[in-house]
Amino acid sequence: VMNIALRNSHPFTLLFETYLCRKKGRQASPASAIGAGMWRAILLLIGLIAPAATRAQVTISFYSHDMEALGMRAFPHAFFTVKGTLMRGGPPIDTNYGFTARSTDAALFGSTQGDIETKDVPYVARSRRHFSIKVPDATYDRLMALVANWRGRGPKGYNLGKANCVHFAGEAAAIVGLKVAFPQNLMKKPKAFLDKVLGDNSVMFAGGGK
Repeated sequence: VMNIALRNSHPFTLLFETYLCRKKGRQASPASAIGAGMWRAILLLIGLIAPAATRAQVTISFYSHDMEALGMRAFPHAFFTVKGTLMRGGPPIDTNYGFTARSTDAALFGSTQGDIETKDVPYVARSRRHFSIKVPDATYDRLMALVANWRGRGPKGYNLGKANCVHFAGEAAAIVGLKVAFPQNLMKKPKAFLDKVLGDNSVMFAGGGK
C-alpha cells in the first residue's frame, strides 16, 4: 500500500501534506513523510551541486601582442590564457601558452627549435584580448594534449611560415569549438588572424561570449 501511495501521489503533494500535518500538530502519513524526505534530499543535493558547478569553469582567452623592440628581434605573438577551476576539482588554474622560436634569428632562415612559452603578467596586460570562451574538462584536456604535442615537435618544430604561434593559437581555437580558417596571408599576423576568427564566429559571440 505504501508503494502505491508513493507512486500515485505527486511528491510535492506529499511534501505539502507533511507541512499541513505538522502545522496542525498531527503526524503525517508514512507516504507523505517518505515523499517529503525524498524531496528534501533532492533539494539538498541540488543545493550542493549547483554552487560547485557555477564555480567550476575554465575560461580560455585568446590574445595577440604587437611587436616590441626590446634590444633584440621580437615577433608579434598569439597565445591563449587558461583560468578557472575544473569540474573534477583541483587547484585553480591561471596560466598561458604560446609557441615561439627559441632563436628569432634562426627562425628567419628556416625551421628551428620551438618552445611552448608562458608569458609573465605584465606581458599579458600589454596584450590585446580578442575573445574568451568557457570550456568543459574534456576540452581542457584536449588543449593540454595540444600543448604537449607542440612542445614535443623537436629541433625543427618551429617554422615561421608553417608552424608558428598563429598556427598554434588557431589549432587551440578549433579545439574549443570555433570555426577556424588558416589563410596564408594572415599566418604571420596574430592580431588580424584572431580578429578574423572572432568575425567568423560572430554568431556564437553575439550572446556576450567575448
